[in-house]
Amino acid sequence: MKKTKLIGNKFRWFINIFVVIVMLLTIILGSIFYLAPRLIKKDNSKIVAANVTLKIDNKDPKNLSSNRILKLTKDFLLNKADATASSYDVSLANDNTILLKSLQDRDDESRDRLVFGLENKPYLTLTDEKGNPLFYKGFYISKNETSPNRKKTLQDFINGDPKDFEISLDKKPTDSIELNAVPHRIKIKVDNQGWNEFIKMSNEYNFLNLFNRSNDGSVNPQNQVYFWINLKQFIHEAKTRFPKEWEASGQNPVNFAYINNSANPEVKRDNQNNVISSKNPVLKLEGINARKYLISAISPIGLLSPIKSESAFYILNNNASGLTDKEIKAAVNFSQADFTFKKQNSFYTISENSNQNRYLVVLLILFSLFALFLIARHRLFGAISSITLGFFVFVYLAIITAFNLAMNPIISFAILAALFIVINMLYNQLNIYRKEKLDEATNIRAINKLTKQGLISGLDVSVGIIVLSCLGIFIARNYLNTISILNFILALSLAIIPVVLNVLMLRSWAQLEEIEKNQKVISQGNKVEKTIIEKIDLITKSKYFFIGFGLFIVLGLVLFGIYTGVYKTPKLGINLGKEFVNSNYYIITPEFANTNITFDLKTAKKLLEIIQKQPNIISAEIYQNSLANNDYIIGIVSDKNLADFINNDLLLSAQKLLKDNTVLFNLNEVFISSKDSLVNVAFSVIISVSSLLIISIYLAIRYSLITAGILFIKEFFLVALTVTFMLITRARFNNAILTVLIFITLINIIDTTLHAAKVYDEFKKELIYKNFVYNNETIQGIFKLHFAETFGQQVFNIVLAIVFIWLELNLIRHLDSAFVLGFGFAIISLSLINLFFIPYIWNKLVIRKYQIKAKRIENNYWKTEEIEEEETFSGINDFAI
Repeated sequence: MKKTKLIGNKFRWFINIFVVIVMLLTIILGSIFYLAPRLIKKDNSKIVAANVTLKIDNKDPKNLSSNRILKLTKDFLLNKADATASSYDVSLANDNTILLKSLQDRDDESRDRLVFGLENKPYLTLTDEKGNPLFYKGFYISKNETSPNRKKTLQDFINGDPKDFEISLDKKPTDSIELNAVPHRIKIKVDNQGWNEFIKMSNEYNFLNLFNRSNDGSVNPQNQVYFWINLKQFIHEAKTRFPKEWEASGQNPVNFAYINNSANPEVKRDNQNNVISSKNPVLKLEGINARKYLISAISPIGLLSPIKSESAFYILNNNASGLTDKEIKAAVNFSQADFTFKKQNSFYTISENSNQNRYLVVLLILFSLFALFLIARHRLFGAISSITLGFFVFVYLAIITAFNLAMNPIISFAILAALFIVINMLYNQLNIYRKEKLDEATNIRAINKLTKQGLISGLDVSVGIIVLSCLGIFIARNYLNTISILNFILALSLAIIPVVLNVLMLRSWAQLEEIEKNQKVISQGNKVEKTIIEKIDLITKSKYFFIGFGLFIVLGLVLFGIYTGVYKTPKLGINLGKEFVNSNYYIITPEFANTNITFDLKTAKKLLEIIQKQPNIISAEIYQNSLANNDYIIGIVSDKNLADFINNDLLLSAQKLLKDNTVLFNLNEVFISSKDSLVNVAFSVIISVSSLLIISIYLAIRYSLITAGILFIKEFFLVALTVTFMLITRARFNNAILTVLIFITLINIIDTTLHAAKVYDEFKKELIYKNFVYNNETIQGIFKLHFAETFGQQVFNIVLAIVFIWLELNLIRHLDSAFVLGFGFAIISLSLINLFFIPYIWNKLVIRKYQIKAKRIENNYWKTEEIEEEETFSGINDFAI
């Protein structure tokens, strides 16, 4: 027996060390060879984002609402290749104007390409092998057509409107969700005219196939119909970016789309002119990805839908590295809606710092601080948990890069927030073990408690995150969709790595014979710490904390009143962003008679100082108009009409600064309605409340109704304190508040679930005896000890939140400060609530519960023979103890 046990112990050593080495090698080698090339990119640009204002020309206002146009535009941008939901933020300024912010189009070429693609819709165009359109005004143009009035050439397409060269499509040509859909076969619905004309084209190409069929089996371009998405932009790109190749292709987009600028197959023959080999042409991928434009080249025979009751044909989409089925559908639906865009202005948001990979620095600093803290406090267990944390970070980043999510400030923020959540999960696991050791429990008992509570509470947390992330996807802000997806990935990664893997690793290490004999190498409590914890009493002094809370709220309201008086409007007193105020948005672009003079940054800053002295200025910023010309413009948001001030006083100041009386202002004014943003806020509140309701039901089933009530009480305090902190510090209330609200709900769900698991375990005796009643002193002692034991964790969270805020604001300056301050203040508020309010409230609720239960027992509510036997047995055991 002894020999068997020794072998088992050696094998356990081998497994433990092997797992640790594998994790370390994965982190090191994976970071060097996989993550580093994808995440560490040189970017010295000070451009944060491109901003575009688009005027909507709605030709069918009765059937096409502005919200429908917004959704179509979002779907189109979201489904663009190489785009992510957080790359674009699209919103309605008013019913006739859309505001677009792009985090990935940060140079003139990319921005102009973005605008061109929106102004010139990605119409579906069918051409022959020479690039000539096959349809005009919905009618098929036969290849044998000789009438100059009906025959259309490529040049006619270039000079005309691409919409005129479409086949006659249905008003909604594609369905985003199709029952029994076949991958890479996209159904395009047409009207009666489109159906008839497509049949004409199919019949003619069927006839051509009989005469032009190649004997060697290679593709004959004359027998092909070429299906294009956004042919107009493709030709524009070819002419402007690749003029030599365009000329080499004979100015034929079909030839230009293929490598070597030819759509003809490459055929090799021997001396007797017999075919040795034949190679079909390959679409270009480098330089310009032709696979995103030329969707299919095929004979139209057999493309008609076999279902007689529907008028539709199919496009075969077999291009690797091209557009997905979903992207093509979004582009076709966007182009077919009866509206157009016209650019009003475009400019860049700038920063004083370059776009370096500073989020990685913040990530490394937070990880290092936590790892050092864990190792110092929990020794071997701390070191193992630190390795697990590093492994989680690697896996989480690897998944993000695998999904080709562009690393921008919003995604960086979500990653750092995820790190914060995982840190607390690991801290909670180690504290379970440490608490048992402080109570002088055996190693086996302590590790069993860690396994049970760590696994169950961790999986409960994952369920909560999944619920919130699934609901958050429906909020109509693109970056919130991305954050919800990242939170879903977080939930799955959290369940597998920090919860299951880390708990099992800690359990395996704790069961080693050498570890059992020398407990000092792992997390170990001490009598001094236990004595300090027992002296902490946060419940009896709670009334003072509630008074402090009230005074803090009053302070926030007083400062709000002071700010309102200083800025002469409540809107500025609360520091609302332009999204939440019905306001006028002015873009001031200078015009010079002398074209050699530019509106430089120094002049723009001086004019900005003059503007900021005016009342009712919600915001005023300097933007860069063009990278090529290095000129600047000024944007002003105000709830008052500033046209007279801008065209008179400000213009005069500009003329004096530039010493040029010929300077004029090109003033572009956009009215911004708060309706869209307020609807999003309301919907975010509904999502948060719905998530709380679902999780409260889950917690009520898993633990108790009181736990469900605590969830809502915490949410109230969290929102109140976070908002007050933001009022006091003059943090801006803009669209970032939507994300803050979601994260408030997220951390509340996580924290309440972890506390519920521990509290529930303390009252486990009730599960054995149905009529057992805790007295008030016992209940208060349980809560006093429980929250005293978490005192260190709450202080740690406050410190970590302060470090988080400082690092984010100083190193990731491209990120909206409202994200950082809101999340940081929420963490601080949560810790304060856990220390000063929740112990008292939870304690009172549980006392009230047992008072009600005691009355029911006195009234013989549960008086049965079985209960009486239990009561007697319980009394005997209590006496024996």
